[in-house]
Amino acid sequence: SDVPVHHRTDHDRASLLTGSSRKSSVDSAGGSLFEASSRASSPSSSSSSECSDTESHDIHSLCSEDDCQEVLRQILQHDQPVHISIKLHVTEDQSTNWMSILNPNNNILYVAFPTDFAPAGSKETFTSLL
Repeated sequence: SDVPVHHRTDHDRASLLTGSSRKSSVDSAGGSLFEASSRASSPSSSSSSECSDTESHDIHSLCSEDDCQEVLRQILQHDQPVHISIKLHVTEDQSTNWMSILNPNNNILYVAFPTDFAPAGSKETFTSLL
């Protein structure tokens, strides 16, 4: 379809409400938003070297708030609905995948509950997603 696809992966279990820094990954069907952002010349590009090797399995790790803000800015630039996939890690071994579509025309984010929604940590995962 002609809806851009973006994937975000949350690696730590800290809630957004606590203000803790989060490490995440973003993919898109048309290429990486992070790679297309200011990785080569921005001051935040040095933060990517601070990412742990355990995250190397992800396509692109976002290690700073500036990186996350740049990805969000690029997602919000679309004038057509954007498909966003969010992977939240509940534990080291368990994660849930949330599929969503952001419609920029009416500023509504549609979120589908994951089919593999595990009872363990489900409240925390849902709160973290919000």
